[in-house]
Amino acid sequence: MACCLDACAMKLEEGVAEAITKRLEKFSPKWRELSEQRRDIAAKMVILCEMAGGRDKAAAALDVSDNTIDNYRHGSREPKHRVLATLLGHVDLPLSALTSRWIFEGQDLRFLDPDGTISDEPTPAARYDDPPVAYVPGYDEVARPQGFAEPDELTTSALFPWYRSLLNLEPKQVLPVIAPDAAMEPAIPKGSPVFVDIGDRQLTDGAVYVVDLEENRCIRRVRRMGNGSVQLLAEKGEAYPPKRIKKADVPRLQVVGRVRFPDVG
Repeated sequence: MACCLDACAMKLEEGVAEAITKRLEKFSPKWRELSEQRRDIAAKMVILCEMAGGRDKAAAALDVSDNTIDNYRHGSREPKHRVLATLLGHVDLPLSALTSRWIFEGQDLRFLDPDGTISDEPTPAARYDDPPVAYVPGYDEVARPQGFAEPDELTTSALFPWYRSLLNLEPKQVLPVIAPDAAMEPAIPKGSPVFVDIGDRQLTDGAVYVVDLEENRCIRRVRRMGNGSVQLLAEKGEAYPPKRIKKADVPRLQVVGRVRFPDVG
């Protein structure tokens, strides 16, 4: 076990804490030219790798090379969401930890909540701005309707309680995403924020999901076929043709979660 919880913080084993300290001392000088977001993710990768038992064990858990792990820790390459999610699960941390700021001191690992308080249990922070900015850590980009936002333009807040209650979702199950294209217009305009239920990846027939498809993130409606295959459909079918996922490939489809939006399934 790499850690235990007490009333104040997540307490890491002494050997793990020492290894994290050494790795942070080694890699952090290389992060000076990185954006705040990239530094944050690189630091989380360093901590997660040591909690997983070191570089070799982290590489084995992710089925990647040692060199890839080093690139993540150096900050020269940013891990995708599924990489971070896999490591979080490997060390028994919730997915919502991705949206917290981590504070490592001594043997303690604490999580900075959206309201600025420090807790021993990570809670999610939706990122919101006007014009809207959706920041999903590990998803490779920060987007706004006019284009791409610079890291220093980001602001942080919690999801509005009234909106969250309208969606009837647990806060820890929600991630905000910006619609990357016009495929689902008029229901979901390009550049608009949608809220994704990461607890629902079941590909319910007729529902709308965010999926990573051929290295591209997209929002599509699901149609389940009688032969076990799945079609991913856009509202603008002529501009965005249906994508068929064979039955054998459905379990490997990278599903982020189900879109929960007042006008959409």
